[in-house]
Amino acid sequence: MKLNKFKYVTLVFGLFMMISACSDDDSDDPIAPTSTPKPEATISVNGAVDKATYDVLKDSPVKISYTARSAAGGGRDLDKISLTQNGINATTNFKVTSSNGNDYDFSTSTPQNIPNSDDNNLSFTETVVNITSKVGVTTYTFTVTDKDGLQTVTTFDINVVTATPFNLNKAGAIWHIEGQQRGSWSLTGDSSISAVSGNPEMYADIMNTDAVSTTFTGSFEVGSSRANTDFVKAPAAFDYANASREVAQAAYDTLNQITETVTAPAVGDVYIFNLGNGGLALVSITAIDPNAACGPACANPGRMDFEYRK
Repeated sequence: MKLNKFKYVTLVFGLFMMISACSDDDSDDPIAPTSTPKPEATISVNGAVDKATYDVLKDSPVKISYTARSAAGGGRDLDKISLTQNGINATTNFKVTSSNGNDYDFSTSTPQNIPNSDDNNLSFTETVVNITSKVGVTTYTFTVTDKDGLQTVTTFDINVVTATPFNLNKAGAIWHIEGQQRGSWSLTGDSSISAVSGNPEMYADIMNTDAVSTTFTGSFEVGSSRANTDFVKAPAAFDYANASREVAQAAYDTLNQITETVTAPAVGDVYIFNLGNGGLALVSITAIDPNAACGPACANPGRMDFEYRK
């Protein structure tokens, strides 16, 4: 009988030790706490997206687009939004209307309640006309808060500048790259270039790409050694003759269709070149002649003329 009792005691003790061991294992490997993601937000000014500073012309309207969203993966609904302004053009008249028709008054930094129709996705685009009357920088900060009190802060500067003209007006031309004339042009050197000039085509900003024995189209690309050069095609309404540097830069930033090649340009096309280190050039195609004679017995005729400002 004593032996049986001892056996039971041993069994109970063993079970107790196993339970204790499991308990110790649980305490050594706790479940990691989960965190709720913050709201998401994006901003654009005159079409340029999420920049630290936006340059705009004095006395010009400013198109501001802002979107705030409940965070993906479990974020709470949006609750409040506020705008603070600090700088020379801070205004007490800053009102917007959301895409759902709700009005927000950012005239003060007091947080605005976000109605239910906007609390998953608050979006507005407003053209503001009263924040560019003085030259200088104003800092804007949008803060959106969700129903858990989590915040996302979006800060950007609007730098109001006066118009800076392009000071140089030049003319240039390129010929069929497979002909007897030079098929490349440097916008920085203001001259045609080729291996003959000691500056091979790879250093050109505008280099013809038409193939041998094909009709000249004026198609061009940036030379492979011009790593800092690229360009965009300006919209049809772009005012080549009167555009300032600020207008050209804003158009370049807004278009977001940066390239280094063009197929079959047309007379009247305007291209905004970024030459690196803040350099800009406007190029306007003035003539394309696929039959322009390029020399005795030249089998690849053709020439494109252009004007440019920089």
